Amino acid sequence: MLPCVYFTLDGSMSKIRLVGGKDSFEGRLEILHDGVWGTVCDDGWDVMDAEVACHQLGFSGRFVFFLGGLGSGPIWLDEMNCNGKELDLTHCQFPGWGVHNCQHDEDVRVRCIQGTIAEVCASLSWAGRLRALFESGSDCDVEISVVEDGRHVDPICAHRLILHQHPNIRDSQRPLSISTTSNCSQHARAFVRYFYTGEVTFNLSSYICILKMASNWGLKDFQNETTNIVLSMLAQDNTFQAALSVYEYALSPFDEALMGILLHYLAWNFESLSSTPPWTDLPWSVVKELLTRSDLVVKTETVVLQSLEKWATAQGMTAVPQELLQLIRFPMIPAKDLSLLTDPQYQPGRCEGLQFQAMPYPSQSSSFTESNSSRPRMYTAIPWSYNINHVHMDYLTNQRSPGQGRIIKTFDFQTPFHNSAPFTYSKANWELSLNLTDDRCRDDPLTAADLNLVLNLTMRDVNSRDQLHRCIRFSNNLIAQCDGRSVVSIDDLVEEAEGRFVYQPGQAGVIFPCKSNKYSYRVVIGSEYININQYLI
Repeated sequence: MLPCVYFTLDGSMSKIRLVGGKDSFEGRLEILHDGVWGTVCDDGWDVMDAEVACHQLGFSGRFVFFLGGLGSGPIWLDEMNCNGKELDLTHCQFPGWGVHNCQHDEDVRVRCIQGTIAEVCASLSWAGRLRALFESGSDCDVEISVVEDGRHVDPICAHRLILHQHPNIRDSQRPLSISTTSNCSQHARAFVRYFYTGEVTFNLSSYICILKMASNWGLKDFQNETTNIVLSMLAQDNTFQAALSVYEYALSPFDEALMGILLHYLAWNFESLSSTPPWTDLPWSVVKELLTRSDLVVKTETVVLQSLEKWATAQGMTAVPQELLQLIRFPMIPAKDLSLLTDPQYQPGRCEGLQFQAMPYPSQSSSFTESNSSRPRMYTAIPWSYNINHVHMDYLTNQRSPGQGRIIKTFDFQTPFHNSAPFTYSKANWELSLNLTDDRCRDDPLTAADLNLVLNLTMRDVNSRDQLHRCIRFSNNLIAQCDGRSVVSIDDLVEEAEGRFVYQPGQAGVIFPCKSNKYSYRVVIGSEYININQYLI
């Protein structure tokens, strides 16, 4: 039996706490100094530092930590260097109180395992024993060599019996070695530790290192596990540095699946991305890829053009490159914005847009029906979208009671049939209904997962609908937003019958975890010409 060490906090130890987490085991790490609570910077923060923090809080120490605790006040600690055996964070090496070069988006956020030290020792699990065996570095019968950029560094002591429980290793004929690039060898121990504990412990920088190691070893389950965790990081990082760092990794070696996930996220949050500093540093290839997409979420196409202008200026270009300018959907720019485009390079697009908006004659149909230029993206400006906010969701939550059958809340709103001039005064009246059924009557808060309740969107003007349905198609969407910030999912509203659309969860294929239960939803109406020849002026 491995020994257990018990300790208690007393007045001689520093006071630390976890703040803003979804439970008592998670949150931004804060420490009290000179009577003021402050934060800890993640520079140099690793598994040993978090081990000490969790133990000091009275937990067993298993954790996953995320970037961006977003605290306030002083940043007390930085460049922590613990060996994992200290009883107090202040017993570790650090430059000094308040000595740092950090911002609050670098605050450490920690999740400890549920259960106190005493509880863990009372029923020591196999995972606990294996973890202690790995940390002890004793009784090894295999050494895993670590090679960083062709240079051998300290080998990792391991146990063949434990490693060979994984089929990829058991069936491999190659020597057990880890090949890493610069600054990745320091994360090799965390990678091997996974085989003993099943725990994934990393920050954003070590994520990329560990993902490469997992790829080299063919550990698909491990890759999926770490990728799922990084998805949760994206929605918490409003600087977009996390998304762009992972995208750069996906380029080499080329990881099509991971790149697709990142492009989803960047496109869904295009308007926020284009307002942050990283936007102007994006490579040409990423900007071009984003401009081709129909799932950009922006108020209007004008935002896309203005963002492209800002990017080109920052790149030192005297004009927007023609190859990228062709990806702007000029027909979808509002007429009043088109009239302001006086630069000569915009004249062809300006004319195309004005012609499309004012002259949808049959003779013009061939110019637009086969082109993406007249297809909407996800334009959230009024009147093309309707927001379902927390008040609406709270209504459903507060009204539910078993035995009442359905709880229904309806909303009415109005849009043009299309963005072009002939349809400006032809209005579509929509009825949006949210239905909460008895099987959703539970005690927990209503969240995104609960929107497999019924959502119906119906066009109420039957006569107008029948008249125009021949030449206009609607492709409507439901956008879920996390805590008023990042878009975390987009789903299609499927046309169940003519003029009636329903929500079917899971159409998007990618959902980014939201750590808040404060969701808002926006129904976005998208309309496009499909057969102008059948429309008679």
